[in-house]
Amino acid sequence: MLRTQPLIRYDRTLGGGQMVEHYLRAARIVPQERFELSSLAAIAMMVDRGLGVALVPDTALNLPDGQSVVRLPLPDATQSRRFGVMWLRSSARLPLIHKVVGSARSVLKQRASSHLNEGISKKVL
Repeated sequence: MLRTQPLIRYDRTLGGGQMVEHYLRAARIVPQERFELSSLAAIAMMVDRGLGVALVPDTALNLPDGQSVVRLPLPDATQSRRFGVMWLRSSARLPLIHKVVGSARSVLKQRASSHLNEGISKKVL
């Protein structure tokens, strides 16, 4: 699909756009580029209007009602995005910061556990 359909490209200057570029090169895909945008919502709307296909990071982006956009996983393993947290050591909000970091760690552990369980169930089936 990425070889034959017009591509609505995610902005190459952004981290996610650089990941897209890396994937396309690694897969030796030379797309038919039509547009390049930095807004995932705008890209989704253009795909919905039939202007092309897009390769974007899988985010929690909620698509507006009425859009008939389909998300498909890539056939090959892709790199993951890494995020970090920075704060001022002497921040008055330190207790809140620790709660946010603790919540993030909890979510990551849950996701890692569910991915591990998915892999096990797929192997069993």
